[in-house]
Amino acid sequence: MPPINPSPDENPYASPSEPPAKPPAEPVITNEPIPPGTVPTYGLEAFFCLVLCLSPVALWAIFHAGRVNYKLAQGDLEGAQIASQKAKNICWLSVFLTIAIPIAALGIRSVWVAIM
Repeated sequence: MPPINPSPDENPYASPSEPPAKPPAEPVITNEPIPPGTVPTYGLEAFFCLVLCLSPVALWAIFHAGRVNYKLAQGDLEGAQIASQKAKNICWLSVFLTIAIPIAALGIRSVWVAIM
């Protein structure tokens, strides 16, 4: 009967003699609050997208803009930066959709009228 715990020299399935891989570094989260204003929230821009563009997508941007200060209060600077970037990108998506949807609708309508 083979030994229960063979040595690495005897074990054909043992990994090569390399140091074990380090686990990925976790984001640094301090318990100390970071002052507001360190990371832009884009809350005002998200509100204007909601009011001026009449885009429900802007509600998603307002949600992420609100998470920026929440993350800063927790001391999560990286999470606040990610939420800020998402709020900005969603604002731009809202503006793009506000411009692109009517243009596409007019294009489809003009093609439809030309066919009829």
